[in-house]
Amino acid sequence: MSEDNTLEKLLEEGKKLKEKLEKGLNPSTEEIEKAIKTLWKAGGMSLEEFQQKFGDICDWLLRNEFVTIEENVKLTHKAKGEIIRKISFLKDFEFAEITVDKFESIGYTYKFGENTFFELVYLKPFGTFVFIDWRNKKVFELYELIQKGKKKFVKKIPTYVEEITKTLQNFTIIDSFDLKIDYPTLFEKIVDYVKSQVYLLNEEDYLLETAFIILSWMPEILDIAPYLRFYAPKGSGKTTNLEAISRLAFRSLLSVNPTFASIPRLAHYHGTFLAIDEARIKGEDIDSEDNVWDLLRARSRRGTAYVKATADPYGVMALDVFGLTVISGKRPIPEDVADRCFRVEMQKKVGFKPRKITKREVELLLLELSKLRVWSVLDGKIEVLKEAIEQTKEGLISAGFDSRFADIIAPLIFLTPKNYHEKLLPY
Repeated sequence: MSEDNTLEKLLEEGKKLKEKLEKGLNPSTEEIEKAIKTLWKAGGMSLEEFQQKFGDICDWLLRNEFVTIEENVKLTHKAKGEIIRKISFLKDFEFAEITVDKFESIGYTYKFGENTFFELVYLKPFGTFVFIDWRNKKVFELYELIQKGKKKFVKKIPTYVEEITKTLQNFTIIDSFDLKIDYPTLFEKIVDYVKSQVYLLNEEDYLLETAFIILSWMPEILDIAPYLRFYAPKGSGKTTNLEAISRLAFRSLLSVNPTFASIPRLAHYHGTFLAIDEARIKGEDIDSEDNVWDLLRARSRRGTAYVKATADPYGVMALDVFGLTVISGKRPIPEDVADRCFRVEMQKKVGFKPRKITKREVELLLLELSKLRVWSVLDGKIEVLKEAIEQTKEGLISAGFDSRFADIIAPLIFLTPKNYHEKLLPY
């Protein structure tokens, strides 16, 4: 089949579907199947091969009404995580981000390059759109808006971003201070380090994870501690990510299921940054007096104490439980703990392998981080930094962010250099 004939057939199929949609009619399953199969015959794969490899998936999607084909789309930033968790067969697909700003439209499919075709699908249960390359088993996310009639992807930044950015730059970002170190360079080095160790679904998560590592070196500036949560399927690198953070975090401890008795002691006597791998689900001991999740919930707010009796008949002991926490696992956690977490989505990426980090590389990063801590503590900057974080939080709340989310994200945005803000705030 020549390329011209192929385009004609595809345009013909797409036109039929479009006319029905414009008239308010729903195309039949057979019509949609025909359009999809025609596309993949044009994409260089025989109809028999396509049916053998992907026919059952297409049939399942259509039969269960998981797929409709649409024209005007906007993809939410958490779409991939929802797809991975709730549509099991896509867990073996490789996720990627579209890096071009224009596609050639062929009916309700899109052509990128000479032989690569994407199907634009709307996943009804999740209210989100993706491009699926069935042939190469890739799912492409999209952050831009498709303008009707143009099929052109345009970056659209919310109007509040510029206003918030200006407010933050007036005072409440870390590089407004005399740090006595090259902070932007240190931040970039840690971002590069994290990228060399783990594959995250969202580029912005590398920035927030870097800010979280830096925050561990200045816990005194916090009254409310943000948590990180890695929620992903087996083999996606959750433990590797915990190890990567633990290498650089201040007073970090990587643990599997810390006990109820150990958490207050670790926090009160050692100021431990706690990284929990494969945390247990709440239902195992929800009714017991020694519920670990109660302590983990309490760790988020400074001044909350664990009180216990001593051997003295009149004696009591109060232990501070406050501290930064990272929770990893593929099982659910209590909702009131999850509400205190910033969730980082992860997925196994074919071909990605963590780079081996030398001891010297880690030592150099730790040296720079220790200088930052000395500056914050010995130069009397704690109260000033706390005030700056509060102003950051107030700016976010006034822009419409939920107050609890602002509690979590404000310290991380505060520690992110200003040149990243326009990228981070829309996310």
